[in-house]
Amino acid sequence: NNNLRGCIGIIIPTNMIFNNVHDYTIKSSEDYRFKNNPITLKEIKELTHSITLLNDKKLINDIKEWKLGKDGIILECEKDNASRSAIYLPSVPTEQGWKEIDTMESLSRKAGVNENDWDNKKICKIFIIPGYEFN
Repeated sequence: NNNLRGCIGIIIPTNMIFNNVHDYTIKSSEDYRFKNNPITLKEIKELTHSITLLNDKKLINDIKEWKLGKDGIILECEKDNASRSAIYLPSVPTEQGWKEIDTMESLSRKAGVNENDWDNKKICKIFIIPGYEFN
């Protein structure tokens, strides 16, 4: 029913894509967010999956360079003597109905920084990462 039941990602592949599909399908079913509501055998035949292949990330200076729905977005921050980062695949903002600012605020919270820190170039860098999703 298009409800998320598991998700996992790797930015740097550890194997050929073909070999990763099986391993990461299993790992995504163990997503900690669903620990109290694991996938059941009854659900297996109803599950769908998608894979997003990402290209190289590119540093941007302004979120106007980001193509919402086409590019993934990565936030990397150095704050309180700690590195913090978060990523959204290209489809996430549009699935959630977010615009650019909504996405960046959510991405900041996901990274563990204040929701407006994304706009502080002294502590945060923004990268786009073009991607192609297939089911």
